[in-house]
Amino acid sequence: MSRSTPGFSAFSALGAELRSGPSGGRVRGPRAGLGALVLGLGPLAAGGGCKPPCDAGDLAVQVLVHPGDPLSPDDQGRSLPTTVHLYQLKTAEPIGKVSLDALVADAKGALGEGYVGEETFVVWPEKDDVRTVTPKGDAHHLLLVAEFRRLLGTGWYSTYDIPDSALHEAAVCTARKKKKKPVGPPCFYVTLDQYTAYGSPSGAGFEGPRPLCAPPPWMYEIDPRAQRKAERKRRRQQKGQRIPRAVRPNAPRAPITPSQAGGGSPPGPGLGSPSGPGLGSPSGPGLGSPPGPGLGSPSPSPSPSPPGGLPAPR
Repeated sequence: MSRSTPGFSAFSALGAELRSGPSGGRVRGPRAGLGALVLGLGPLAAGGGCKPPCDAGDLAVQVLVHPGDPLSPDDQGRSLPTTVHLYQLKTAEPIGKVSLDALVADAKGALGEGYVGEETFVVWPEKDDVRTVTPKGDAHHLLLVAEFRRLLGTGWYSTYDIPDSALHEAAVCTARKKKKKPVGPPCFYVTLDQYTAYGSPSGAGFEGPRPLCAPPPWMYEIDPRAQRKAERKRRRQQKGQRIPRAVRPNAPRAPITPSQAGGGSPPGPGLGSPSGPGLGSPSGPGLGSPPGPGLGSPSPSPSPSPPGGLPAPR
């Protein structure tokens, strides 16, 4: 750039202004260096810098409840409002082991350590219910329970596995990177038809409203790089939630026998001892022993055993 060009003149004027003080005096030291830094960062501030990292935000599940026709009908076939309970669970182990009465009376006591939280709402006939549920703590499952007028087997509840937050974020970022259709929040589609709750993460056959939802987790499209980031993030989360193992008490140690210590078995007269006069011992007077009360009989022990089971002299 020539010194006579307008661009060079404007650039020089800006540099002179940054190097000068309020009264026009020359500025030395850190302020002059700061001015040069601002000039150097100008292209980055204008949009030439790095892209911000992809952030899908906190995971939230949309619960879509569609009332069938009829809904929990009475004896005349008319639909009735139905109370619905939505529980957040750490593990799916309690599901199928508790009754509706126990859950309604004391959900926390019935579900035990798997209980995380709950909310209750009413589903009205011909009116869809859409709500957003933010998983609390280490909740991994949703349990939807409907208080139907009649109970038909296990149709009074439906379950949903909350997708892994890291994998969902990777799916969102992959769609943004490839400029594809945005990935919405995961959805739990539930239809209350007569006395049965039908739940699904895919929405197959669902006749209620369909907002923007993520596909089921097994249909996520994830870029390999985003997947590696998701796996690293999951490991960090698991490391932060790791529960320290309980200290195991010291079990009483079994006494060490002479044979384990390398000294051979004691030469006492116990049953089965190789040198005592027990039953079947090679040196005793049992069946098959040579003539004489143990005289001249071979003994596998390091030293012959004296009568009476006393320890052999050293």
